[in-house]
Amino acid sequence: MSEEKNINDPMERAIIKSFDLSDTGILKRETIIKSAKISIEANEGAIAKRIEELTKNEYLIHTSRGHYKKNPDYSFKFIDEPCSVVANKSKNVLKEEIREHTLNLKDAIRTWIYNFSEPCKEYPLDGGKLSSDIIHACESHVLFPDLTNHLPNLCSTVCSDWESYKKELEELDDLKGTLLRALGGEIRNCFEGLKFIFPYNDQYNLPEIVYNIVVGLQAGQEGYDSYENALYWLRNTHIQEQSDHIFWGEYLTVPAKNRDLLEKGVSEFITFFENAVDGEFNDLGRDIVIKVDSLKRKRDKIIRELDRLLKYTSFPGECEYLR
Repeated sequence: MSEEKNINDPMERAIIKSFDLSDTGILKRETIIKSAKISIEANEGAIAKRIEELTKNEYLIHTSRGHYKKNPDYSFKFIDEPCSVVANKSKNVLKEEIREHTLNLKDAIRTWIYNFSEPCKEYPLDGGKLSSDIIHACESHVLFPDLTNHLPNLCSTVCSDWESYKKELEELDDLKGTLLRALGGEIRNCFEGLKFIFPYNDQYNLPEIVYNIVVGLQAGQEGYDSYENALYWLRNTHIQEQSDHIFWGEYLTVPAKNRDLLEKGVSEFITFFENAVDGEFNDLGRDIVIKVDSLKRKRDKIIRELDRLLKYTSFPGECEYLR
């Protein structure tokens, strides 16, 4: 059975009753001060000092840096508690503001989850989203920056986890870009002497197709089957002539006068493709897959935490929207 403590000091009463606003029973020092100032006339320094005194007397427990809760071994009886209509109204207004702001913050979390697509090893042939696009979409809600003022008060590290995740997501883009540029350079070397531009954002973008095949090799037999099918197709795709241009499949079109250069380039490209399963390209592909697998686990952890946070009825914390 808890020991009853009589509280007759208005400031102590205001501090202890501020915990009525918390569903978790834990409040940040700044939130306690703001709540107490609604009921009493006192400066922040005086309230902060009284919080420390209550902690020293074990009425409050310091749970973590800047966070407090009431001592569960004590119950508190408030002596000569004023019945102030204005104070009660102010308290109700604050609770309503916190409730409404929490609903808006939950919308920001739902926007985050909705746009938090799974990282992938493939390169977007169709002009799809890169990591920077995903990050921008996740943070697109106007209240997203304000989440850092509230979620840590719920003993959550999701905001710092997200910052770490973003850095790794950008590292994944760098790895993808490194492999794509390396492949593009080798392919251009195969077709030396020919002036052409790979048709980016086109389904027949040669460097990106080779990229996805090289990375797909990390998937085991399925990846090797795709590689063998692509190699068979390359060996059986012939150069065709139409008017004053010649075509090699859907990949390249050059003037007819460059037929010899194109034939030489196709032969060298097929040789290059046959050897693409080994060496630095395979190593880069492996690094990309390892990074993607790591990010998938971290993404799942963040989403689980965001789902957990959505179950809270209010988000404590100081911010510009609750002043």
